[in-house]
Amino acid sequence: MPAHATKADAAYVTLRAAILDGRLYPGERVTLAGLAADLGMSPMPVRDALKRLSGEGLVVLTPHTDTVIAPFDVVDVEQIFVLRANLESLAARLAAKSVTPDLLGELWTLHAGMKEQMEREDYEAFAQNNRRFHDAIFEAASNPYLRRTLGEVWTLSYRFRAGYRIIPGRAAAAYQEHHQIVLALSENDEVAAEAAMKNHVASAGAELVELIQSGDVAWPIGSAQ
Repeated sequence: MPAHATKADAAYVTLRAAILDGRLYPGERVTLAGLAADLGMSPMPVRDALKRLSGEGLVVLTPHTDTVIAPFDVVDVEQIFVLRANLESLAARLAAKSVTPDLLGELWTLHAGMKEQMEREDYEAFAQNNRRFHDAIFEAASNPYLRRTLGEVWTLSYRFRAGYRIIPGRAAAAYQEHHQIVLALSENDEVAAEAAMKNHVASAGAELVELIQSGDVAWPIGSAQ
């Protein structure tokens, strides 16, 4: 592989991670020269990385001006969370058909960990456990096409996990909503599992939209989101 391509890939991976975990925050203006200096690279591979990130909707490129990290847009949030609510509720329904003791054990363990993380306000760890919780259900749905699609949708929504830190009560609400999901799965109740998951995702999306519309988000809010 040419050295340029290798550096462009490295720049893409590094910058993408920084956007998704909030180190580069929504609406932040960055320069090609500044990013290249931070990464210790020439501008060319960084420019290629930014073009890839633009294609994923993570940055906004405008000729001859600074690059902007894609802001939280209400329409984007609404559309992404509609997809998540419908796809994830389907995954929960499918998972309820074939729940195993191992799955339930994993979900209850993650659930208990999230309670501890919530109490000590470790929202970064809370978000990571939240992702593992949902991933376990997606895997249990045993539909690789659905799993792949959900992976793409989660990539788009991952940076919205800032909600755990900036929306009062969202972490506590998520904890309770997860409890209802696991109870439904433990009873192999497909209808209840589907409804509980749809309510969980839709509630998170609605609260994030309300926060964005309020204009009360002050960036940056810190790396632990």
